[in-house]
Amino acid sequence: MNILLASKITIFTQKYPQYAANLNALQKILKANQFKNFAELRNILSKSIDLVGKCTVFNVHRNDVRLIAKIDYAKQRILIQDVLTHAEYDKDKWKKNCKRD
Repeated sequence: MNILLASKITIFTQKYPQYAANLNALQKILKANQFKNFAELRNILSKSIDLVGKCTVFNVHRNDVRLIAKIDYAKQRILIQDVLTHAEYDKDKWKKNCKRD
């Protein structure tokens, strides 16, 4: 899959370098595979992902970090919306970008 706005991961890991290894591992898995749907993605990543509206939320580093993305399975594109600490995620500001129309 092609990851768009991967720079958001870079910016986040510059601020929080302790999460770089886990986020880079996730990126490697996503880039190396072609998922047809959420079920296939979840099969590979187990219970570490959830659907919230139009977004897929990846739970990273024992849920310390959340990567929020919109995925277009037909075009094999992942658009990163946010990379947040658990505390930032809990503020729910990210949800407005994930609402269904």
